[in-house]
Amino acid sequence: MMNLRTLCGAVVLGIAAAIGGASACAGQVDLYVGGSYTGQDVLNYTYKGSYDGGGGSIDVSSINGVAVPFLYCVDIPDSVNVSADYRNTLVTSDARVWLGSDTSNIGTIENAGSVAYLLAKYGAEASAYAQSHGGSRAAEGGLQAAIWQVIYGKDFAIDPSCAAYSFYSTYYADVTGGNSDPSSWKQAGLGHVLWLSPSNDPSISLDHAPDRVYQALITAAVPEPASLVAGCTGALALAGFGLLRRRGA
Repeated sequence: MMNLRTLCGAVVLGIAAAIGGASACAGQVDLYVGGSYTGQDVLNYTYKGSYDGGGGSIDVSSINGVAVPFLYCVDIPDSVNVSADYRNTLVTSDARVWLGSDTSNIGTIENAGSVAYLLAKYGAEASAYAQSHGGSRAAEGGLQAAIWQVIYGKDFAIDPSCAAYSFYSTYYADVTGGNSDPSSWKQAGLGHVLWLSPSNDPSISLDHAPDRVYQALITAAVPEPASLVAGCTGALALAGFGLLRRRGA
């Protein structure tokens, strides 16, 4: 089992689901984090001055035994094991995740609406590029870098010579419009993403930190069924969902 130092700090699995407009929900799911990810050979970067491990997409991952189309990181400082099963993963619909930097209160991903926009617009496109280009992770690495740049700002820097850079430039320019003010950036509804804090601690909740904090991730749009989340009154139920075309591990 490999310890992936940069996959995320609260695995935010961005599973874009048709739950826009629903009230905030939280519950537990069984998250399996796959063993294939984007490494430094494709995505070379620094976070606060040093390289901190690989990134998304992490394949092939699943929720409650059903494969998800892709999985991206939203928390560099923490770590997650790959491949590994997290049977008590907390999932929310409003970008709240547990972060190792502060376990007194659950955190919220910075500029989460713009992160959701990137995932919703480019997640499937990046996976399709990998499928049509012999498994190249350049587009996926570019999307991961754009997500991290939106979250971490000046603390994150990508190497302009790496394979992911041109995709990163396109995605980041689109979401920001060349504006440094995050309030002007493009956004998507938080409810179109499932935000996950991987855990094997049954006591994890919005009010109770897990015994260990792992990284956070996000995955792509799943258009069906529309009832991915049911009973949004405090318990979030994953009834299962259809699969997008995805590449193999």
